[in-house]
Amino acid sequence: MSSEDAPETLDSRFVRVAAAVGDLGSPFYEEERDRDVWNEASAVGFQALLWGLPLAVTAALWIGGASALVPSGLVLLVWIGAGALVLGYVRRFDVDPNARTPFLAGRRALWVAVMGLLGTGVVRAALDLEVTGTSMAASFLRGMGQGAAATSGLLVVVLVGLLIRDALRTRRGPVPPRD
Repeated sequence: MSSEDAPETLDSRFVRVAAAVGDLGSPFYEEERDRDVWNEASAVGFQALLWGLPLAVTAALWIGGASALVPSGLVLLVWIGAGALVLGYVRRFDVDPNARTPFLAGRRALWVAVMGLLGTGVVRAALDLEVTGTSMAASFLRGMGQGAAATSGLLVVVLVGLLIRDALRTRRGPVPPRD
């Protein structure tokens, strides 16, 4: 994108930091075909992480139980942060990733299954916590387990709400582009 075409959003701190992290000023991006192939490969990699990390965390929780709660939580924080960064970046440029391609029913059903397994894995692992004593650490771990169980229930409610919203948007047709 040339500087004449650059929208005002390029001046935002968020976009400048994201461009530095992504090394978007690299001479590599000057060749259009290389840039297009790299962008497609990055999208494939992002989708692999978008689906792969929750599946890996789910497996860790089901296999490792309570001992996997903290590392799994850290992995999920990175996962959520990366997704938020991607969505925040495209929205700064008024791009709606769902405008032309709604979340298809098959992918949606698979996503619900993955999130359901993840949520039940969190609850199962939290119920495995055997914390005894009255120390601050024991109290913290008990609270963390209870919070994880409550959060997984909340996640299911939010997920159902998002699915309903997506279904309503799909019925109404694509969202018109912003002016």
